[in-house]
Amino acid sequence: MAEALLAHATRLSLRTQQDAPANEVLKCLNEAISDIFPNVLFTISIYDEDSKTTCRVYTTRPDVQPLGARKEVTSSAWSQEVLEKGNQLYGPTIEHLKMFSEWQFLVSIGCGCVLNTPIRDNANGKTVGTLNILGAGNAYDNAPVEMAVLLGQLVAGVLQASKAEVLSIPFEGKMETV
Repeated sequence: MAEALLAHATRLSLRTQQDAPANEVLKCLNEAISDIFPNVLFTISIYDEDSKTTCRVYTTRPDVQPLGARKEVTSSAWSQEVLEKGNQLYGPTIEHLKMFSEWQFLVSIGCGCVLNTPIRDNANGKTVGTLNILGAGNAYDNAPVEMAVLLGQLVAGVLQASKAEVLSIPFEGKMETV
C-alpha cells in the first residue's frame, strides 16, 4: 500500500511541475483519489473567502454535480471545521451527510459517507478549496484519510492559479448553501 501511495503522490507532483493545464492535473488527482478512496462522487471546489462561495472545478459526475456550480457558504459546523479551521472531516454514515442541503439527493445516488479535505494556501494557511469524496457507508473507516491532505496540497497552486478565471465566469444557476 505504501508503494502505491508514494507512486500516486509522485505522479501528481510531477504533473504539477510540467505546466500542465489545470484540468489535466485534476484528472491525475482523481486517479489517485479514486484508487485510494473508491467513491460514488468526487468533486473539487475552489473557496472564495471574499464572496463566501465555493465553485465546483472538477467532478466525476457532471450529470448530477455540474462544473461551475456554486454554493453560498453559511456559518455552519462544516464551514467552521473545514474552511475556517482547515480540519479534515470524515463522516462515515448517512447521518453525517445530513449537514448538507442536498443530503437526500446524495443518498439517492448511493453516497453513504463523506470525506472533506481542505486545500490550504501554502504561504498563508488559508483554505483555497476542498476535496469532496463521497462513498458508500463506512467506506473509509480503514483508509489512510491523511493521504487526501497530502494529495490535496499538491494541487493547491493549481487552484490558486485558476481561481480568478473560474470566479469571473457568471453563474446563473440555483445557488445552494453549505
